[in-house]
Amino acid sequence: MKYFCLIVVIVVITCCSNRKHLKVGDHVLIKIKIVNKLNKIIDESGYSNVKMPLLIKVGNNEVFDLIDNSLVGMELFEEKKIILPPNNAFGNDGVYYLEKFDKKAYVVEPIDTLFATFKVIKIY
Repeated sequence: MKYFCLIVVIVVITCCSNRKHLKVGDHVLIKIKIVNKLNKIIDESGYSNVKMPLLIKVGNNEVFDLIDNSLVGMELFEEKKIILPPNNAFGNDGVYYLEKFDKKAYVVEPIDTLFATFKVIKIY
């Protein structure tokens, strides 16, 4: 019985030690979708067939700060959903965006709260 317990402990330690948690400075490929309160897609990468996932360096301010900070500690294939208040998204000015390929335009009002879903799909 004690050999069985020892094997279980070794397997658990091995499995846990192979997990990689993201830290500042890691490069990561993520899928990301940002929607407004009406569930209208504001930005999307990697969730549709056309859009490519984003390759970013964690802590390098390549995405909104709340998303960047939320990536720290995440694991491969982990998904998170967060709320982006206006001051953590497009600020006091909002944004008017015209997408070149789809020729879609949208406006994010300064007071819009957004919702982000993102998933780690590869860690470098």
